[in-house]
Amino acid sequence: MFHILNITIPIIAGSLLYSFEGPLRNYGPDALWAYAFTFSLLTIWGGIHKTWLCVLAMVFILFEVLQQVHIVPGTFDLLDILCYFLSSIISIFIYEKNKPFSFHPRRDRIFYSGHRQLR
Repeated sequence: MFHILNITIPIIAGSLLYSFEGPLRNYGPDALWAYAFTFSLLTIWGGIHKTWLCVLAMVFILFEVLQQVHIVPGTFDLLDILCYFLSSIISIFIYEKNKPFSFHPRRDRIFYSGHRQLR
């Protein structure tokens, strides 16, 4: 449940932030999207993998570059990239702090320090 909440709440909150004006509307949804995206990938992968973190970084940068060349709608902004990376770091920190209770997607079970626990 912890993982699902850390993925869905930021997406819902990011959607609600579009009703505000100013920097919160411009950067908040992007930051929350990056947080949820990173947390979902960590949940799927079962932790941090250097290769996938590099791919994640490239996705963030590529998304903004595609906006610059008008392939993806939006406006290129270096602060967006900064928000993506800061949100990812926060997501990784929260994931790692709560790692003893991790979700194993292949077995659909919850594990604690390698021992299966009942739900």
